[in-house]
Amino acid sequence: MSFAAKSILEVHDLRTYFKLTEGTLKAVDGVDFAIAPRQTVGIIGESGSGKSVTAQSILQIVPTPGYIRSGQILLSRPDGSTTDLCQLDPRSRKIREIRGAEISMVFQEPMTSLSPVHTIGAQIVEAIRLHITRDKNKAKGLALDMINRVGISNPRQRFDEYPHQLSGGMRQRAMIAMALSCSPSLLIADEPTTALDVTVQAQILELMKELQDEFGMAIMYITHDLGVIAEIADEVNVMYLGRVVERASTRELFKNPLHPYTQRLLKSIPRLGGRGRRLEAIRGNVPVPLNPPAQCGFCSRCDEFMAGVCDAAVPALVDMGSHHHVRCYLHSQESEPVHA
Repeated sequence: MSFAAKSILEVHDLRTYFKLTEGTLKAVDGVDFAIAPRQTVGIIGESGSGKSVTAQSILQIVPTPGYIRSGQILLSRPDGSTTDLCQLDPRSRKIREIRGAEISMVFQEPMTSLSPVHTIGAQIVEAIRLHITRDKNKAKGLALDMINRVGISNPRQRFDEYPHQLSGGMRQRAMIAMALSCSPSLLIADEPTTALDVTVQAQILELMKELQDEFGMAIMYITHDLGVIAEIADEVNVMYLGRVVERASTRELFKNPLHPYTQRLLKSIPRLGGRGRRLEAIRGNVPVPLNPPAQCGFCSRCDEFMAGVCDAAVPALVDMGSHHHVRCYLHSQESEPVHA
């Protein structure tokens, strides 16, 4: 698949597997997408669709026994060069120089990501001293400035506080401050507002937009919440069972969803004026991709299932025009080659 020349990140045919005693779990199974400078790309799908493992693959932090089986993750560097992250050792100095400096990540639950025995300020200063300056005073000044920029009141007081002393919204702001302290080219946000109430969620989303405008970074936003995607994303990649099944601009996706899975996701959203109307839940559950057969991953839950077609091969991701791609035999008879 070809992408525009100006991309911060390009992912080509990424396959990340987990070797288990029961067989091979194909968490990410042939993913392609690109992120341009200043662009926000949404990755949506149910739990188990491979969203978080895709992000872990980009940063080379896939947990054992997972590994990147094949593919390319091409990062455009500040010096104009391009690095394939798949070729870097997860423990190498090269990937550690990229993590935090060029690509940062905000996780869903900051209490599991922030150290409980170090102050907020100390953790932000550590990131700055690792990537920007070894000078303690300069690093502290930059940290205080960043704490202030993300809207945390009384920066000097919060600098010396521990994560458990902050509210959930404040902890998430502290995580964002740490992620942006080194002005990365790309921010990966893995469901950063899921555990927050609606009011704080709206504040965090607005903060991320403001900081994106200020720093000029691209954002890869992972979520299962279509409302959040409609608010923040320029382009959406819908993932199901380790594959992108539909890609389009946010406006196009909500206006004209082509894949049955995307259509069902949109029908499951509560709507204004829908009082007394039952939500249309998707029947069944996401299968476990353990030794998956060569077929459409959604065929066991799809109302449009065609026997002998959908269960006979994997449909290819095809451009239907206007940069709207879909992986479905209802729209194209093209299949993917078989992979071991």
